[in-house]
Amino acid sequence: GAAGIADINPACYDAEEVTHDEPGTLLPAAMDDTGRITGTLDGSVDRMVVHADGGITTIVTQLAQSEGQLLNDVGQAAGLGSTGVGQHDRIIRVDADGTVQILAVVTGSGGWSILLDMNDAGSIVGNYSGGSGPSDWQAFVWTDADGLTFIEPTADTTYARAIDDDDRVAGMVQTDDGY
Repeated sequence: GAAGIADINPACYDAEEVTHDEPGTLLPAAMDDTGRITGTLDGSVDRMVVHADGGITTIVTQLAQSEGQLLNDVGQAAGLGSTGVGQHDRIIRVDADGTVQILAVVTGSGGWSILLDMNDAGSIVGNYSGGSGPSDWQAFVWTDADGLTFIEPTADTTYARAIDDDDRVAGMVQTDDGY
């Protein structure tokens, strides 16, 4: 059978306190094998952050609000930001040295985007929805070579889930009630 909560031995885990000197609460979204974390510093304004070596190493201040969502194995973090509520999303990438790049604007997203995967080359896949609740999704990929590309933009719905090291994207496309 499946292991239940009672089967977990807390002595097997080494808890490590994550601290920072910035105002707000760190809301982690992803962690890599070295213990680097990206997420959002939730305070009076949400800010994408990268936490490493016992403290926050990067805070994205270039946009009114932002959130960290992904990490890859070469020290890059990715997230989304905007200039305000209901505005187009900006794809953000923070390199290992802390350099913040605003890579592209996801036009039409209105703040309803999500990033789902990033490969070691820094290519990113994600999706946006035109609004809350059930609606049509539109998949996109960002690469250094081609910038932002919408995947099958004339399809009824597209949804990207993953990207490999050759920039191949896995997901689904719906047209005429078929996938």
